[in-house]
Amino acid sequence: MNSATFYKWIPILLLIVLIVYAGWNALVPGENPSETETDLTSPDIGAEAPIPVQVAPAMRRDLVVRITATGTTRAFRQLTMTTQVAGSISQLRVKEGDAVVAGDTLLQLDDAEYRLVLQEAEEALKQATLKYGEQLGERRQALIRTQGESFLDLEEALANFQQAKDEWQAGRISKEAYLLAEREYAAAKMFAEAHKKSLIATRSGLSAALLAVEKAMLNLQRTILIAPFSGVVGNLKIQAGQQLNAGSECFTLFDLDSLLIDIDVLESQIALVQPGRRAEARFSAFPNEVFRGKIWTVNPVVDQEKKVRRATVLLPNPKHKILPGMHASVRLDAKIYPDRLLVPREAVVFRDQRPVVFIARKDHEGKLRAVWSYVELGRQNEDYVEILSSRFNLKEGEQVIISNHYTMVHDAPIRIVE
Repeated sequence: MNSATFYKWIPILLLIVLIVYAGWNALVPGENPSETETDLTSPDIGAEAPIPVQVAPAMRRDLVVRITATGTTRAFRQLTMTTQVAGSISQLRVKEGDAVVAGDTLLQLDDAEYRLVLQEAEEALKQATLKYGEQLGERRQALIRTQGESFLDLEEALANFQQAKDEWQAGRISKEAYLLAEREYAAAKMFAEAHKKSLIATRSGLSAALLAVEKAMLNLQRTILIAPFSGVVGNLKIQAGQQLNAGSECFTLFDLDSLLIDIDVLESQIALVQPGRRAEARFSAFPNEVFRGKIWTVNPVVDQEKKVRRATVLLPNPKHKILPGMHASVRLDAKIYPDRLLVPREAVVFRDQRPVVFIARKDHEGKLRAVWSYVELGRQNEDYVEILSSRFNLKEGEQVIISNHYTMVHDAPIRIVE
């Protein structure tokens, strides 16, 4: 193609290019100006959303190191009720689970035979009283006839005894002579008028009759079983109409107002356990409850086989929720370190094997930030850790982060949630 022909096709080529460009724009839509403008002016672009966290205060208080052990509960007081006399049960007034009050009648034995024995004893007492009166009258007549003379003179015998005692202690008479004077004084007292009535009462049978009446009355009273203290009846072993011997076990009375938990403390921890310190108990029957009591007693003897020492915890039980025989997990207050700066264990995380606490503090704009602070740890228990020092001077009352902080960075924005 020559140059004249080429220049002739240039306008046609330009027209074709314009037509193609126009068609391309029609097929491919452009950006929406309103959307582009909105995106550029949006205030959220580049903003970092605050991390939701939970916090707890750093506190200055005593750090209590505790010992954990297990044990089984028993009633503070329990008594197996037994019969003291034989007989058949005429009335059984309780059943298992019944609550009783001190002084309530729990059981009544048939007392007909015991009433007869008492009547016989009372009749014998009357006869002995008559005989006693007769012999006493005879004694008075004998005294009148002898004009009051006695077989032994009490005052003389007492003087001789005191003199013999002094001489024996001084080594002037033998022990046999001293004992002879002592026996003469004892005989004089026995035959003196002041003691004669007692001798007459013995000879007449009055003393024995009085004892028989007292015994019969006591056995009659024992046909009734009375509650010695308030409690709950358990382990019932009898039924109405049953014939019982003296000493038969009937049931057990449990005082459930307080319970005891016996636990074994390792020999290495013995020095840490002291009566009066606080104790906490948990039971599988009440997983969300903590029952608080105190160390009641500590056995002074170490079990040589187990190498443990028994400690007993006293636990108030006013609602009788806890029952004897329940298994308990117990924590005892052992060592107490006073006035320490403490944070919850959940507040401490480790970065490069170094302990870190995130402190919730406001920046210069008043926004909450997570301040990464290396800390030096002291003693700790199952709930709290002692802070000995901190890079950013953690103070009492400041909030530390206890959740959502394992991947947190320094100065991250946060918001506190419940």
